[in-house]
Amino acid sequence: MADYRVYQLDEDGHIHSPPETFACEGDEAAIQRAERMVDGLDVELWQLDRLVIRLRSKDK
Repeated sequence: MADYRVYQLDEDGHIHSPPETFACEGDEAAIQRAERMVDGLDVELWQLDRLVIRLRSKDK
């Protein structure tokens, strides 16, 4: 299992709050989990120093 971090980003693209960390079997499972965290703010999913995906909020 790999460790992942999800960061919520403010309107200017800056980190809004401390990351949520979790472990997943792989990128697909981590992306699915990160998609559930998109709630009015964009989020970035990281695995170590690798940006996996940036998910945009549909509320913008």
